[in-house]
Amino acid sequence: GISPESIMSRATLMASFPAASTVSMLGELYNVSPDLASQQVGMTTLLSCATMPLVVLGANGLISWLL
Repeated sequence: GISPESIMSRATLMASFPAASTVSMLGELYNVSPDLASQQVGMTTLLSCATMPLVVLGANGLISWLL
């Protein structure tokens, strides 16, 4: 079966992903700050390169400590 550690690790990883490009597409569709939405998608993508490994490391440490 699937272990609780595996489920928690995957959920944490998915939560640390950058914003989806759908945000900028909806901004364009509804004409609500499409430029700002595009900038935010780009910024979260760049920041996730640094934060994602930290989140995964922290989550693995926390999970192993709890379980």
